[in-house]
Amino acid sequence: MAELMSLPMATFSAIAFYILLLSLLFQPLRSTVARCLFAPANENYLMGFDTIRGLAMLCIALGHGFWFAQPAFNSSVVMWPWLQSTAKGVGIFCVLSGFLVYRSLLPSRTVADLGKYFVRRFFRIYPVYFIGVLLAVFFSQYSNGRTIDISYLLSDLFMLTTFDPAAKYANPVCWSLYGEVMFYMALPLVLFFFRNRMLLFSTLALAALLMADNPSRVTGLWRYFAIGIMASELSNKPRNTVVNYFLALSGLTMILLDFRGPAFDWASQIGLGCVHPSLDTLGLGIGTGLVLTALPQLPRLGKIMDFMPLRLLGTISYSVFIGHIFFILANFPCIGLANKPLLAISAQLPPGGYSAWFLPAVLVPGMLFWGAVCFLFIEYPGIKLGRKLLKGTRFTQSTSNGVASQCLGSDSIPSQDSIPSQRQPLGTGVS
Repeated sequence: MAELMSLPMATFSAIAFYILLLSLLFQPLRSTVARCLFAPANENYLMGFDTIRGLAMLCIALGHGFWFAQPAFNSSVVMWPWLQSTAKGVGIFCVLSGFLVYRSLLPSRTVADLGKYFVRRFFRIYPVYFIGVLLAVFFSQYSNGRTIDISYLLSDLFMLTTFDPAAKYANPVCWSLYGEVMFYMALPLVLFFFRNRMLLFSTLALAALLMADNPSRVTGLWRYFAIGIMASELSNKPRNTVVNYFLALSGLTMILLDFRGPAFDWASQIGLGCVHPSLDTLGLGIGTGLVLTALPQLPRLGKIMDFMPLRLLGTISYSVFIGHIFFILANFPCIGLANKPLLAISAQLPPGGYSAWFLPAVLVPGMLFWGAVCFLFIEYPGIKLGRKLLKGTRFTQSTSNGVASQCLGSDSIPSQDSIPSQRQPLGTGVS
């Protein structure tokens, strides 16, 4: 009990999240939660994708909880060594984005369509991102002595770091978001020139990225985007169920082995790319790509994976992604600024640090609760505002973004005005 009360905010936030999960056991409450957090899935909704995104987000939250609060949760890593590999969740996110953003963009044919694409992206990403900037102000991330560094604040406010990856930014997780935004801007241009040859283009792009590979995480993201596009194209090709299960099982095996550490980075060992200190391996991307390629043709598996609590994780994942660092800072104020070297926090810790269960059972569920709050009051209203602005246009009626709702940077709730069916011919596509 003393351990729990040493971080009361984390403890009570975790209790609130567990109450939310318990509410899913009772039909009236489950229906209410479903109405708040989910829209009815339609024939274009890809079952299981939300769960993959949610699990990737959990990896990131667990890893940052351990890293930014060192040595508070060292016992967790002793018990579960794979927590040192949780940065791999970013790679899984990016493969998902490549798959879903590409698929949702394909129907766009005109300048007006492209404008609607960017409107959807903006209202999906920016409202929650703006809250992240406000939290950074509250936690003095932009402080320069006693004053606020206005140029630093404005750079973050307008996402200028998208064009300068080497620049500083207040929220440490946003480096990958800026990479995603750059991908969103570049993809329409790529489609303009290679719309009917995207499988070939993405394959050649991946080969070029491997030949020019370097340890930078920013450039490494583009390998995952290319793999996601390849998986999106291949997911429509007819295959029998046995082959699809083989692909999914092979991909899952590759992912699980990859989480065991650098010794299983087979790609760099045979000369395919370099060794990435951040563990962003080619094997992780290929494994994720194989799973995504097979899953749309495995509806029974997708239905199992769409178990409501797991789907909930995917729904709130972007809000958790943007805000979880600030939740860590709120619980460990002695850490200081998240974008500077960590300060010793030993004085705040119980003797020997926290028990191994505290990180996954208390701190991370607390993050999830506030992610759900942010989704309900910021993220989803932002999505609805974007839809309201687009409502009634020819583009909205003829194309959609429901499948893309399952990835970072796309509409988060599937709806009936969803993206074209997977049965639509290839070579037409965005998120």
